Amino acid sequence: MRTLSGISALAVLAAGAMLTTPPAAAEDTMAARASSCAQLHADYPNGIAKTSKAARAAVRAGYRKPFVCKRVYLRLQPLDTNRNRSVCEIR
Repeated sequence: MRTLSGISALAVLAAGAMLTTPPAAAEDTMAARASSCAQLHADYPNGIAKTSKAARAAVRAGYRKPFVCKRVYLRLQPLDTNRNRSVCEIR
């Protein structure tokens, strides 16, 4: 009986691990597809900010609140032409 419950618990953990995809992997995939702001806006309509501080600064400057993700921002940093730590922000 005891062995059976240990095996079933292990099976539940394994099934849970297989069903979930880490968010970082999904974000990397979306960022890899985007080579322009038009492509990025399909997944992130308000742009990407490096930090929450950068997102607040973008809102104060009159932009919509961008999604905060440092990993995606670093991949798309060449698109940050005004160097405000926000990529492809929308007014």
